[in-house]
Amino acid sequence: MILETERLIIAPLTVDDAPLIYPFFSDAEVMSSLDQEPLEDPDAVANRVGAQVDEMAGGDAAYWAIRRAADGAFIGFCEIFDIDRRRDRAEIRFAVAREGWGQGFGLEALSALLAQVAADGLKTITARVHPPPSGGGVRAADGGGSSADLASSPSVVSSSRHLPRWGRIWGALYRLHAVTR
Repeated sequence: MILETERLIIAPLTVDDAPLIYPFFSDAEVMSSLDQEPLEDPDAVANRVGAQVDEMAGGDAAYWAIRRAADGAFIGFCEIFDIDRRRDRAEIRFAVAREGWGQGFGLEALSALLAQVAADGLKTITARVHPPPSGGGVRAADGGGSSADLASSPSVVSSSRHLPRWGRIWGALYRLHAVTR
């Protein structure tokens, strides 16, 4: 399934996307926002993307490539993983290319994916991100780098120093939770 928004095309990740993902996975700041060490070896990235594609085939996760609709440029990715159908829950995270930071691409992609997640019957989505050491780029949803499950902490954005952007994202997550509960 391919999702389209006003500015984005969001399609399932393929092994052909590995070279496009390498700049993300090898960037220490981007990877710190995902709570992972960077991968310096392009072959390691290709292997990881291959494993993600296999995981999608088994229905255990969904990995998406995010491209600008205007020119088809690869600008990021989104991961929906730890899918637990018995409890109707999963975890979501995403990364957007540095040149796309601050332009709302993450929010736009996340909104489309959350609508799809709701249609698929998942009721609780956990978004876990960590602030990079520089404090720029991808920022923690609650301003403190911790996980937040909307089922128990819908007001997590109240302490966010980055409330305007992340408040909208948490609002989208909260609306999904409220609608599907």
